[in-house]
Formats: sequence, structure tokens, C-alpha cells
Amino acid sequence: MATFRSSDPWPYGARLKEMLAALLEAAGKTGRPYAIGGAVAMAAAGYKRHTDDVDVFILNKDRLVWMQTLREIGLKVDPVFMGHHYTAWHPKGDVRIDVLIPDEAFEVSAIKHPEMARLGDLSFHAFGPVTLAAMKFIASENVPSYLQDVYAMLERGLFDRGLVRQIIAKIEPDALGRYDRLIMKRR
Repeated sequence: MATFRSSDPWPYGARLKEMLAALLEAAGKTGRPYAIGGAVAMAAAGYKRHTDDVDVFILNKDRLVWMQTLREIGLKVDPVFMGHHYTAWHPKGDVRIDVLIPDEAFEVSAIKHPEMARLGDLSFHAFGPVTLAAMKFIASENVPSYLQDVYAMLERGLFDRGLVRQIIAKIEPDALGRYDRLIMKRR
């Protein structure tokens, strides 16, 4: 179910658009699955917040081909957490691509079955709003600012609370009480 809205014109600066375009070039060359997450995916869903990076999620089995391809298109690639998180960047730029390799089956499934999104004139694979809300809510236990993203998406009607609850029940049942208290009862 496509729940993305088109954002026209491009909602961020030129450098971020260039990095997303570079990522899409690499995606075309690798032919491997990916999904954009984070602020760029939220903007495509209808909630724009500041960002200076593009978060892309890839499969572990494709990590080496992605790293090689990003280098081939002229980006520097550095590990942040070897095997799980890398940054790709252009030496003359102030934005980056965060390349994330998840371990969780839910996130891996979302990479294999992304939704199509669009920002300005760029179309790409992304985590849908329900997936974003579930992932951000679960992660908000450790990164409190993610809860503000969930609230902002909720206030804009970008996801169904019940669908997010179903996902949380499957992947992080211990978070259900917190979800019910903070999201389901929120007006």
C-alpha cells in the first residue's frame, strides 16, 4: 500500500539532493535492494525535519558490492561500526550517506519489500510510514528524539496506530505497554 506523498519542489539543500542522487546512481549500478529511512523517508511521507544525511539500509550480503560501488562513483567510505554502519561522503561536501546494515528480521524484510517514494524529481525505495513509526518508536527507548518524530508523524496522520502496534507486538512485545501509554492513548 503506497502511502507516500510527493514533495515538489525538493525540500532540502542542493548538497543533500546531490548525495541522494549519488546514492540512487550507486543503487542502479549495484542492482541490489535498499531502503531509505530517517528524515528523507519521513519527508517523502509528509513530515520534513532538518537533516544533513541520507540514511540507507542495505542487506549484509550486499555490503561489499555497495561499498565498492560507492567508491567507484567518487565517494569516500569509512566504517563507523564495522559491519553495521558506514559513512559515504564527498570530500568537498558537508552532507553524507549513512549506510546501515541491520540485523533485525523486520528491518531486513523492509529492505526486501520497500515502498516507492518521491522527493522533488527523485524517486527511490524507502521504508513506509508505518515501518518508520515502528522502528523509530522502538529505538526511542535509547534515542529520545525519535519519539518526537513519531509524535510529529502521528499528528500529521501519516500512519495507522493499530498497524504500528501490530508490528511492535511481533518484533518488540516488551515495548507494547509503553506504546499503548504514549501513542495509543494520545489524542
